[in-house]
Amino acid sequence: MLQKPKRLRVHIDEVPKVPCSSLAENMYDQFVLRDFDDGKAPIRPTERVTVIVQNYQPGGKHKLHKHEDVEQVYFILKGRARVRLGDEVFDVGEGDFVYIPRGMTHSTENIGDGELKIMLIGIKVI
Repeated sequence: MLQKPKRLRVHIDEVPKVPCSSLAENMYDQFVLRDFDDGKAPIRPTERVTVIVQNYQPGGKHKLHKHEDVEQVYFILKGRARVRLGDEVFDVGEGDFVYIPRGMTHSTENIGDGELKIMLIGIKVI
């Protein structure tokens, strides 16, 4: 049975920035919602949804990787990014959405002079 989330509302200023995984350079995550309770996200646990605000410093990048059990959507909040999805590479900016199917290799790099902010929405595939 699903646990009731500890919170139902949070402001982004209340969510700490934490260093991303070893796959990233000059990048920090803000875990807003999480589909498990590891103590990092104020809204947790959810059934299948994760929301992370990713903060890339100039030159920051998230190296090539994939998720076998998660679909993702990026919404570019600020800045410019170069995104690799499988064999395709394209540049995106504020207001762009990017869909990443489960199992697809992907990477992201800040190609702008300022901060890049991405809202990542992940949905666990069951």
